[in-house]
Amino acid sequence: EYLGLTKGTVSQSLKKLELNGMVARTADAKDRRSVRLRLTEKSRSLMETLFPPAYLQQAQDAMQQDGEQLQALLTQLLRQLQRQENAALFGECHRCRYHQQRNGQPFCGLTQEPLPLDSVNLICREFA
Repeated sequence: EYLGLTKGTVSQSLKKLELNGMVARTADAKDRRSVRLRLTEKSRSLMETLFPPAYLQQAQDAMQQDGEQLQALLTQLLRQLQRQENAALFGECHRCRYHQQRNGQPFCGLTQEPLPLDSVNLICREFA
């Protein structure tokens, strides 16, 4: 849904990424129907060399504060387009209105579940 792709396309792509050692699959401890995917060290190393592209980082560094304003304006533009097109919103878990802290730990107010600390920077499917 996030990428506008079919389940079959995503499934085949993930199989290929797993075969190439870019993602690792583990069974979900609570829900046997689900699996957890994580990036491998190989894929993390590749991402560090590719993102952000050097030319983009250099331009953003040169713009300094203007770069931050541009990023905020582009985010605002994207949200407006999503509203106009009635598109699903996606965002980082820690920015979701359901994100809470309970006993010093991240917690989802929608699903009523504690959240692993390393998941709060990931994309939230239920983002609101």
